[in-house]
Amino acid sequence: MTTMTAEGLDILASSSALGPIILKNRVIKSATFEGKTPNGHPTKALIDLHTEIARGGVAMTTVGCCNVSVDARNLDNQMYLHTDLHHGLKELCDEVHRAGAKISAQLTHCGFFKQNKPQSTRFTLAPSFQFNKLGAPNGRPFAISMSQKQIQSLLGDYCGAAEVAVKAGFDCVEIQMGHGYLLNQFLSPDHNRRRDQYGGSAENRMRLPLSIVKGVKKAVGNNAAVIAKINLDDAAKNGLRIEDYLGIGRRLEDAGIDAIVTSGGRSSGDTSFMFRGDSPIPAMARLQKNPISKIALKLFGHMQYRATPYHELYFMELAKKLRSVVDCPLVYLGGVSSPASAIEAMKEGFEFVAMGRALIKDPNFMNNLLQNSDYTNGCTHCNQCVALVYSPQGVHCVLNQSTKCAV
Repeated sequence: MTTMTAEGLDILASSSALGPIILKNRVIKSATFEGKTPNGHPTKALIDLHTEIARGGVAMTTVGCCNVSVDARNLDNQMYLHTDLHHGLKELCDEVHRAGAKISAQLTHCGFFKQNKPQSTRFTLAPSFQFNKLGAPNGRPFAISMSQKQIQSLLGDYCGAAEVAVKAGFDCVEIQMGHGYLLNQFLSPDHNRRRDQYGGSAENRMRLPLSIVKGVKKAVGNNAAVIAKINLDDAAKNGLRIEDYLGIGRRLEDAGIDAIVTSGGRSSGDTSFMFRGDSPIPAMARLQKNPISKIALKLFGHMQYRATPYHELYFMELAKKLRSVVDCPLVYLGGVSSPASAIEAMKEGFEFVAMGRALIKDPNFMNNLLQNSDYTNGCTHCNQCVALVYSPQGVHCVLNQSTKCAV
């Protein structure tokens, strides 16, 4: 691990362009669902969380799970971007801006692993017919193949959500193409078994994600950066591997993406590959309201999320391979929880670093780092914060004495 030097710190603290916007330093709060939109609207708790992180010195904070339609949501306590949310979203953006940071909206659609009831469609939708193990306890065990008309409508949903975000004041939109969400489902042949122009070859499977990138870029113009999150490895049988994602990265660069966020794994699969550290399954089981979901997590949760040793920069070797084939800015995500790991990512040629748990532990991460060269973050990677998406309080660090532990 690289030791912290004045030169390395200068790089981390320096400003840099992200498409049409300028970030004051290289640290970004990654997209995480915080469980703070219980009625589908931005709440004071959501605004306070992102404002506190912005005040703590990051260049940009990302609001996760900004779903593109009502049925794009995985859970009932998520929001989707529509015009009725304008005032709440504007207040969120204004407060973050006043605190000195930019703000990004992660445009999301869950695809087949939907747990709540569809509202505008009769069935849960996916690229191809799919068993939905996460939705089964809630009475949604299957997803059906999307029609071409529904796929075309989806493009409008992404563009419309991006327009809502930018009008409210978001500086950036992040298109979620990883973690097993809908666009990742279209990319991966184990989920996409279509025989039309959206399935089969790698080029066909990339058709919808590329159309969405181009459509969103046209919709927002020069008013916001457009970035994409992709996996480096699906960590799934018959899923995509780094060799596949190198081609996907090049195609995104050719489409004019402003940056790529690197990640891995699937929320509907081996979640421990994405997070590393302790398993939150026992806490998640306790917080379930649905008794069937509670029993299912207790019996089978270990298959989805097992305790996995944590080490810093756990995606670095994979991410370096992507770095070697694209010239567009890359946001390194995966095991950045110390000043040294953030600086090492800079030295490896990544323009930005993103972190989630470290900022939930200490929103003042960047300010503390700049003021104290011996700063340590203190996140133990217990992952209890992950379970708290099901808590009425939403996500917080259980190690912080100022917050109440809900598990």
